[in-house]
Amino acid sequence: MFNFKKVLSVDTLKNVVYLGGGSYAAEYVGGEAIAGKVFKGDNAQFKPVVPLVAGIAAYNTSGHLAKTVGAGMIANAASKLIGMALAKAGVETGVAMQGTDVMMGSPVMMSSTYATAPTAPTASAAPAFSSDYSNEMAY
Repeated sequence: MFNFKKVLSVDTLKNVVYLGGGSYAAEYVGGEAIAGKVFKGDNAQFKPVVPLVAGIAAYNTSGHLAKTVGAGMIANAASKLIGMALAKAGVETGVAMQGTDVMMGSPVMMSSTYATAPTAPTASAAPAFSSDYSNEMAY
């Protein structure tokens, strides 16, 4: 039987926050702030491993908080490394990896002809609120 009180307990919610914090910490450590400054040029290939090593180091400490944050870092780093390996092998997973999400500002969303949009409506025509002039996705 599913126990909602156990799922929504303070300990469970703390673990969720710690795991999420570990994932965020892996993004920070693996980004340009730390790994980007350490590994440059030919050594840039080692940059994705930095969050994994940091997560393993945090996981091997004695405190519950550090272990859980380390587990979040390991999960994030391992997911990225597996995604990179699958992409290099040419396997299509259907999962959008970082930098490939279709969001606002992508070429798909910015396909309007804003430069040619009319600046003011004329007396004979109503303003055009179609995808051609409104910076919305063209369907």
